[in-house]
Amino acid sequence: MAGTQGKQVTPKHLGIKNNAPQQNVCTIGTRQLIEIMTRDFEIDGITLQVDKEATENFYLTEKKITDNCGCDDCSFYANIWIKQPFEIFPMLEEMGVDLGKNLSSEPTGVWCIRDENGQLIHFEQVYRVFGTINSEDRKEIRYLRVKNNYEIKAKFIQYKSDCVDIELTFGPAADEKE
Repeated sequence: MAGTQGKQVTPKHLGIKNNAPQQNVCTIGTRQLIEIMTRDFEIDGITLQVDKEATENFYLTEKKITDNCGCDDCSFYANIWIKQPFEIFPMLEEMGVDLGKNLSSEPTGVWCIRDENGQLIHFEQVYRVFGTINSEDRKEIRYLRVKNNYEIKAKFIQYKSDCVDIELTFGPAADEKE
């Protein structure tokens, strides 16, 4: 087996490293079989290896958040909030996650609370990627950032041997520590 690899790194102070796709190729006679194309994401020292294509294909069959729930809060999340400049959103998209979709196991939409002025107070959403956490002793990665007065938490949990669930929450931050 031969591999090809390129490297693209986000700023180290974020604790996230994103390597370009790695393609494992097996040659049988004159035919090449492509096994899996993966991308590595290093989150605070632990590597999450993601099959972006499998993740994207999974989201093709999931419903939009606003198809599952037509409330103002779900519409706000799907149409406005996920477009905000938080580093977690482009990182999840790079993994193949469609931020505007729900897992079918969570058919009620996003759990979102806003104040009387329409400002986000708290939300929770679960996403899924196909891949593995590359650690012998840990099957969970915790991501924590504070930005724009929000505490952003993501728990990456090895759900099955090839699936990682991501529990994403935003809430008010005591103080900004970025």
